[in-house]
Amino acid sequence: MNQEPIDRWRGRLLRITKHARDELLVLSIDTYDLIRVLDESVPCPRSRRGRETYEYCTKIHGKEYKIVIIDDIWRAFNEPCWTVKHIKRYNWGR
Repeated sequence: MNQEPIDRWRGRLLRITKHARDELLVLSIDTYDLIRVLDESVPCPRSRRGRETYEYCTKIHGKEYKIVIIDDIWRAFNEPCWTVKHIKRYNWGR
């Protein structure tokens, strides 16, 4: 079985959807930078997502990043994971 490299955040596997991987490529962010951004982020205010969905926000060099993750199970490994669904960068302080 051909699987992606295993990365962890907060002790759980970190899985990235194809859509989120495309967004990471556009932003020139690799998984190690993504984990660093998640470590420096806080839960977003006014988040209106579902019960198992979380938004994390952080500001780095005047740019705000918002990452949407889901508390999920990675069935290939039969282990709990975080699934990254979306990442967006906002340029507020140019």
